[in-house]
Amino acid sequence: MFGAGPQTFSVAFSNFKPIEFNNNDFWNLRFNSSAQEIFNIVQATGLLGLTALVWLIGSVTRVVVTETRLLRKESVRSRYELVAIGATLIFVFLLLFVIPFQALGWITLFLLLAMFVASYYHLYPKEQGLNNIVLSSFSETDKKKGTVFVAKLAALSMVLFVVAFAWMFARRYSADIELRQSLGYLQSGNLQEAIRHAQLATTYAPDQAYIQRNLAIISVRYADLIATSETDEANIDQTLQLVEGLIRQSVYSIQTAVTLNPFDVESQESAAQIYATIFNFTNNTRYGNETLASLRNSITVEPFNPNHFVNLGLFLYRNGKTSEAEVALRNAYNLRPDYSASVLTLGSILEEKEDKTEAEDLYNAVLAFPNISEDSEFGKELRRRLTTLGDNTLGGSSSESNIQEQVIPSEESNLELE
Repeated sequence: MFGAGPQTFSVAFSNFKPIEFNNNDFWNLRFNSSAQEIFNIVQATGLLGLTALVWLIGSVTRVVVTETRLLRKESVRSRYELVAIGATLIFVFLLLFVIPFQALGWITLFLLLAMFVASYYHLYPKEQGLNNIVLSSFSETDKKKGTVFVAKLAALSMVLFVVAFAWMFARRYSADIELRQSLGYLQSGNLQEAIRHAQLATTYAPDQAYIQRNLAIISVRYADLIATSETDEANIDQTLQLVEGLIRQSVYSIQTAVTLNPFDVESQESAAQIYATIFNFTNNTRYGNETLASLRNSITVEPFNPNHFVNLGLFLYRNGKTSEAEVALRNAYNLRPDYSASVLTLGSILEEKEDKTEAEDLYNAVLAFPNISEDSEFGKELRRRLTTLGDNTLGGSSSESNIQEQVIPSEESNLELE
């Protein structure tokens, strides 16, 4: 009735950004679609929250309809106007599932719905409405019988629709509850229970990418923990089997998430993280090509985010492909010349190549930007690098770790509820 409560409610912005967002401060935001936002409201506040939302929209609609005298008979004079209103209503309804969530959009939808209903009854008064709803296969003498049949068919269709919707919603809501419990166990360090509840969540909603994505991340984290911890010689075979099973489960889940929505950048990012984690704890022997492919897919899906280019550059650098890494980092810098991660990473590459002049020009050019303050952490770092040119390479102990803290999201940050 009350939902999961606002304290557990979180919003993971979806991938709805135009390319020109690169030129303002909100380039790194992702916005929810209206359909996802309404589901989040129900999850967080329960039926009371949904009722309050519908009541609010209904109240605004009623006031606007009354004040604009929408119900006057002269409001619609022809069937063409009715068709235009109906087409606009359908268009706005479909549009709400692909544009960022806005309460005004839903209010507009309700206004159009009220206009359509009012217009229909202006053109077809109530005493004529039922007589117009007949099946063409019935004769003139069977109009009444045909009307009853259509009404029963409509009622049955509505009941089936409500039952099917309730069943699907219940399963997805159950999946969300299991996922919340999984994240709770994860925070407490009980990874076995976290995986068990994440698996239950996927059985309830196997078609939801974020459910599959979270199971994959939890599984690979557990595998990484086991693989990097000390193991008794007597249990080494059992441990290897467990790690292998967790790897297979993680890879299968993240591949399922990517397959469900290849254009979901969060799934592509998570895939790159998971493959990179496996690549690291298997001593660079497995899933290296998959990591590289996922990093490049992230760029394809979201080409205006410099973080993807920085992550690609760092991965290429760690695998000895310095020239390719420099190309990726220059792309990141070209996207956001004032972004600290792209500047510092590119500068480290240039210093490692002993191209101190270009590195110095890079730092000075960034410091000249009006939005870069020398008193900020970024400004101080640039000043420090100007006095220590040649020492700030990615192979150093501090440079790469500082960049990673700013750029590469942790696996925990990708664990979310939608």
